[in-house]
Amino acid sequence: MVWKQMTDAEKESVWARMNHREDRVCPVCGNPLKGRSIQKYCSAHCRYIANRTEYWKQCEYMAASHKTDKKGQPKTYNFLTAAAILGRRLGKDYQQTMAAIRTKAAELDMTAAEAAEWMVQHD
Repeated sequence: MVWKQMTDAEKESVWARMNHREDRVCPVCGNPLKGRSIQKYCSAHCRYIANRTEYWKQCEYMAASHKTDKKGQPKTYNFLTAAAILGRRLGKDYQQTMAAIRTKAAELDMTAAEAAEWMVQHD
């Protein structure tokens, strides 16, 4: 069993065996374990498959829990990123950009973060 050739169903079955382990059986391949009592996997290869499965599951979780904006698109920037984008667009340094954001925030009666996002979208 090679990680790159495994289907999602096979990865799911490895994940299920990892979390519902029978006593003294390798959760990846099902072979009985021999040796130390704290041993989890029968070989280094099975340990690698289990670690990759754990990573795959974590990536799925992160993708599902990723924050999105109002349009359903992944939110890729925060206030500092918005300020950096504005600075590049305006050709100004950080202090000048922050002064422009504060001015716009005062004009529109909103926070600096909201003003920066507004300026990125409407500039």
